[in-house]
Amino acid sequence: MATNMSRLGKWLINGLTVVTLCVALWVLLQPESLIRVRWEEYRSRVRSLRELAGHWDQLDSLAVPLYQGDRRPQVVEIANYNCHFCRMFSASVDSADDHGVRIAVLLTATPDDSIARLAALAVLCADSRSSMIRMHRRLMTSTTWRDNAHWAREALDAGIKDTTEFRTCMLRRPTARRFERNRELVESLSLKGTPTFLTKRNIVFGGIGADRLQAIASDQ
Repeated sequence: MATNMSRLGKWLINGLTVVTLCVALWVLLQPESLIRVRWEEYRSRVRSLRELAGHWDQLDSLAVPLYQGDRRPQVVEIANYNCHFCRMFSASVDSADDHGVRIAVLLTATPDDSIARLAALAVLCADSRSSMIRMHRRLMTSTTWRDNAHWAREALDAGIKDTTEFRTCMLRRPTARRFERNRELVESLSLKGTPTFLTKRNIVFGGIGADRLQAIASDQ
């Protein structure tokens, strides 16, 4: 009799243990549970990195280099000229670039932001690498163009001499199409926020300092 009671007690304990584990597992796997959220974040990151690896050459071809020379970028920043945090951390990007980090910028804008779109077209129409860089830095740090855009003036301030050709370029269909390809690429990578910094092995969301930029650039 005592042996039977002992066995029954063990069965009850084992049964309760299994039930408890099943309930705990059910709770942990609920959509709002922390483990489920972290797991989904991990899966999303793995998918994004896989997509990024497959699109790196396209990123390289569309992004505007913020450095001199023909070497490929180490970091690609996805940026919008009306993005508050892009502007806030633009000095960090400039500092990292000045210290030898090869950063290129892929310009985008929300569909309803015509001013940011025009600013991106202005950079794409700069007539040299130097004027592209100057135009980019000017648009990231000034606000006059946002309220009263005078693109010929902005072009002159960036060192562009032929303002007629510059303004014509901003109206050309191939320029608009290049910008649309930027937006399509960002959408295909499922990257929604700006700034986002990309390397072949990493995706960093939000603004980061120059030291962090140098670190992710060296981790290739």
